[in-house]
Order: sequence, then structure tokens, then C-alpha cells
Amino acid sequence: DDYLKSVGPEQLLGNMVLGNLSSLSELSSEGKSGAFFYYTADSKYMLKTVTKSEAKFFRSILKDYFEHVTANRNTLVTRFFGLHALRFKKSGGKRTENS
Repeated sequence: DDYLKSVGPEQLLGNMVLGNLSSLSELSSEGKSGAFFYYTADSKYMLKTVTKSEAKFFRSILKDYFEHVTANRNTLVTRFFGLHALRFKKSGGKRTENS
């Protein structure tokens, strides 16, 4: 419920589609991988851009990851709450993807 209020379509994704990123705070530097990091407006969650290969990797370990964090509530492993992709249509009708 908290996650949806912070990162849900009406709070974040809707604003991104409209080109309004004021609901995010960008960290001043990007990571070593070239990824960008953002905080939600309420500072409860951090967002990180990932490559297609990173997204594919996260999907491949999802079952084992979920089982681990469910069985080990006090784990020090970072908790992931979502993996989202944004797709934009170019003016010619072709779709581009940002993961």
C-alpha cells in the first residue's frame, strides 16, 4: 500500500508520462554502471534505472529471491518492490523501450 502511494501510476508514472519529474529527487551523481538513482517525493523509496540485461537477470532470480526474503525477514539483502518498464511511441508509430 505504501509502495503504491509512492510509486503508483498517479504519483510517479503519470507524472513521468507528462514530462513532470518534480515528484522525483535525482541523486547528484550517477552510479558506476551509468544508472541513474532517484528518490520518491516522500523519500521512502529509491528508484534505479537498469539495462535490459539487468532486468532480465532480476526476472531470472525472482523466484529464489522472493523465497529468500520471505523466509528471512531480517535479511540484509536489498528489498526490491518492483521492476517497471516504460515504453514510448515515436511519432512514426514505432515503440521504444526504457527499462
